[in-house]
Amino acid sequence: MGLLRPLAIYYQTKMKLAKLRIHLLPRRGDRVLDVGSGDGPTPAADVLCDRFVGDDAERTAPLKLDRPFVSGDVQDLPFADGAFDFVYCSHLLEHTTDPARAIAELQRVAKAGYIEAPSEYLEKAAKSTAAHLWFVRQENRTLVFSPKPAGTLDTLVNVVFDELLMYKDDLYTAFHWSRFYDLFNIRFVWRGTIPHRIEGKARPADAFLKGKESLPSAERIARLREMFKAARAGDSAALSLAKGFLKKLIRLYYATGKKFDHLDLLACPVCKKPLQRSTELQRFTCVSCRTWYPWIEGVPCLIRAAAQDLA
Repeated sequence: MGLLRPLAIYYQTKMKLAKLRIHLLPRRGDRVLDVGSGDGPTPAADVLCDRFVGDDAERTAPLKLDRPFVSGDVQDLPFADGAFDFVYCSHLLEHTTDPARAIAELQRVAKAGYIEAPSEYLEKAAKSTAAHLWFVRQENRTLVFSPKPAGTLDTLVNVVFDELLMYKDDLYTAFHWSRFYDLFNIRFVWRGTIPHRIEGKARPADAFLKGKESLPSAERIARLREMFKAARAGDSAALSLAKGFLKKLIRLYYATGKKFDHLDLLACPVCKKPLQRSTELQRFTCVSCRTWYPWIEGVPCLIRAAAQDLA
């Protein structure tokens, strides 16, 4: 261990504790949704929602299905108006083709929430991600989105970050964790509305589509439910153990005493009207749109690509 490794571990631990405090933002008793839940959903969430269940493209770890889960798109959320009190949306809006539409959907289904996104500085100076379509910055209390000119801005910068700096250089790693939320990432708490501004249009790209979108098989969903979340790179054993224990306590704190069926909160992703569900046919039907959506191994697949004509 290098002489500066304890400093890097200290700042990483401090950042992880800051993340744990973010999980305590909802009030106890709130109905909480996590959109774009991925492999690390907030323990405060009652319901998880993610679009890509059938494909692990762009994921660093398998999707986590440890509580009620709905396959849905943040730009067409399949939930009724005001279905939730609080919504988490972490590292997702920069992937969307239309962040204004996604923000409108977050405001429609919840009264308040938390948004996290990589900063424009991170994209330009440290690590540029190909699937990100937007630079994101915060001006006072406004989220500002400006289109990225390309997926990966500079391959050399990425190579230096991956091969020479992060987790390779203890001094840089300590710096990165110590400035995680004032330089490299944005955290944004909102209530009522999300002040935002869109500057231009996203470049023509299918990065957000992540290739061919496919419906999950029953076998895949069963396999995902049996998998544990992969350990985060760089975590010490003690930190991983403590973090897991604290997350379990947070999950228990928010789950205790809640009684509601998440299926009652579902709505058509297109017209937003209530869905009729059939346990026998394992599907959800929108009478207004005359379409139906599959219900696979307990997972409602409510994305536009899954819609089937009733005829």
